[in-house]
Amino acid sequence: SDFIQIIKPDAVIVVIEDRLGAINQARLTVSYLKRKYHGRMGVWLNTTRPTQSSATAQANRLGIKQSKIPLAGESSYQNKKVVFNPEFWA
Repeated sequence: SDFIQIIKPDAVIVVIEDRLGAINQARLTVSYLKRKYHGRMGVWLNTTRPTQSSATAQANRLGIKQSKIPLAGESSYQNKKVVFNPEFWA
């Protein structure tokens, strides 16, 4: 957080592994950052394993949305395609 205050970025993206516990991790991290940084911030969901269940993936996106944390984008396991959320980047 001291680094953020020094460089004053336009946005902060928190990369969260898309797994069970991702909602809690996103909420805790963003809550901490909001005390130190008052700019635009969002979460990037990153799938790092092939065993991701679709139910967990859907629940993570819904929970992050319900927590009012902007989703900046997401990337899939072994997939070079990334998905950017245009609402965040506008």
